[in-house]
Amino acid sequence: MATSTLCHQFHSLKHSLIYGDRKDEETPCLCVEGTIFNARNKINGMDYASTMWQPLAQSLGDEGIRREKELHDRWESGRFDDYLDWVEATYKMHKELGLRKQTFDHLLSCAEYNPGVTEFFEKLNRKQFIPVLISGGFQELVRRAQQELRIPHGHGACEYTFDKDDSLLRSCSLVPCDFAGKFKFVSMLIERYKLKANFDWIFIGDGKNDCDIASKAPISFAFNGHQRLKDVVTHHIDDRDGVPASFNGISTILDALTESDYIIGNERKNARARAKAESINNARLSKKMIAKESKEEVEIQLEDYQKRPELHLSEILEEHRIAFVGLRKSHPPFKKLKEHFADKPNFKLFEADFENTNKVANALNHREFIFFDVGCISHSQVEQIKSYAPGAPVKGIKRLPGYLNDVEPLERAMANVLYRHFYARDVKDEN
Repeated sequence: MATSTLCHQFHSLKHSLIYGDRKDEETPCLCVEGTIFNARNKINGMDYASTMWQPLAQSLGDEGIRREKELHDRWESGRFDDYLDWVEATYKMHKELGLRKQTFDHLLSCAEYNPGVTEFFEKLNRKQFIPVLISGGFQELVRRAQQELRIPHGHGACEYTFDKDDSLLRSCSLVPCDFAGKFKFVSMLIERYKLKANFDWIFIGDGKNDCDIASKAPISFAFNGHQRLKDVVTHHIDDRDGVPASFNGISTILDALTESDYIIGNERKNARARAKAESINNARLSKKMIAKESKEEVEIQLEDYQKRPELHLSEILEEHRIAFVGLRKSHPPFKKLKEHFADKPNFKLFEADFENTNKVANALNHREFIFFDVGCISHSQVEQIKSYAPGAPVKGIKRLPGYLNDVEPLERAMANVLYRHFYARDVKDEN
């Protein structure tokens, strides 16, 4: 999940050929983990692989693996404020479990480049391209690639410091250079080299955390990329028929690029931005219309428990008042949901047995959507809930077999249903 950028300026190239007075420059922005280095280490139960993060967790034993999974689940359910909070929590876990410099350095040295990477940088025209590495991973891994591949600019999100006496992890330095932060670093270099932001750079990445920066680049590549990234980029290079993807495929495309490719890429980028803005605006207009019209019921479907929602539940709760009725305090999901949304006053939890009906009636009367646990709420209680909240949808939700104590399927189902109810209906897909 690291980013690579290449910068190139065609107008400068013409100028340079005629007068020979300055370097023609274009910036290729590249990711590190998964793009430059092979990310083939994956803990069972997690949906992505990594070069360093997961091997570090595995080196710390079963407790390291367990806590890595827990941190991953917290990130996926939107319970970190931002990416740096996630990285900081991972650093604290590494420190508490006694990560040592010898282990870190060993894993750092074992990281392998993806096929074709070394050849790509050996052949790269340094008069035409200025390579840049931007990573949501370790600065140490970025620095290794810089030294071995002759890359002048490199930014990592995290750098570790170890104690000189016992070699234990002591501190870390954090930099906001992932997700939207990646483009900020590229922007500074574009300004530094007096390049044109619309034309003079290329992006290469692999993860969904690269979607923001890829959507801003006129030419972009997904290298064995996440499907969300493939939907944004202009080119993608993938493993085929058992043959690993190679950076040689990127070289072939770069060699054939013309100025018109950059112009077309920029036009496509601008069209995507306009479509996204229009879609958001339509969703807002639709939401206002829905509030005025009679509400068409939305149903909870089995796929809602599994499908990644368009918006995290925490984001929906910024605008809408929701209630969940029926979980008992003795149920682990009750405690988990209460902790997840402790800072979200728009989310209320009520037990199956209404101890104070007046209080419950008053609270539910102000809710816009109500879920109830079908395993704990009787039919008469459902009718009682409906009487407390006239006009608000009241929908039953299940705790799936095998996931009775897991809140993630519940959160996904609620988020998917609420997204359809409040945002997606009557919105035409302009894309």
